[in-house]
Amino acid sequence: MNNCLYCNKELKIREGRKRLNSKRKYCNQTCSTRYTAKKYHLKHKDEQGYKDKQKIKFKEWYKNNKQRQSENVLRYYYKHKDICASRNNTNKVLNCKKKVPKIDRLCKLCGSKKDISLKFEIYPIKAKGIREAIKNKKIYYICKKCRFK
Repeated sequence: MNNCLYCNKELKIREGRKRLNSKRKYCNQTCSTRYTAKKYHLKHKDEQGYKDKQKIKFKEWYKNNKQRQSENVLRYYYKHKDICASRNNTNKVLNCKKKVPKIDRLCKLCGSKKDISLKFEIYPIKAKGIREAIKNKKIYYICKKCRFK
């Protein structure tokens, strides 16, 4: 029996038809497009020219679709209110003057000071939880290069 290349389901070939010796590789059209997209992405993901083209495409799309982008951000906010609240409260805790544990403003992995941002392993909402997460090194700074490796 043949299996689908994407989802690995068995392909059912009906007897008594002309397709007895079928060369089908996928169970449906969706699996076909997903498999080819995945294969294309794996082929081109390391090429610098491909990455540059993708960045340019996104910038052009963003310029033309600012309204849609703001709608997407709002949709993300309504789906993940706890994560957004945690990020907002972390900013408030770090900027207040009471009992704040210090975070080194260096990348945790490589030690650089350029293009750093906060990395959350957990998302505590209350200030006490945020302080504990900082002490336990669950919230730290990381640079762009290390974040997207």
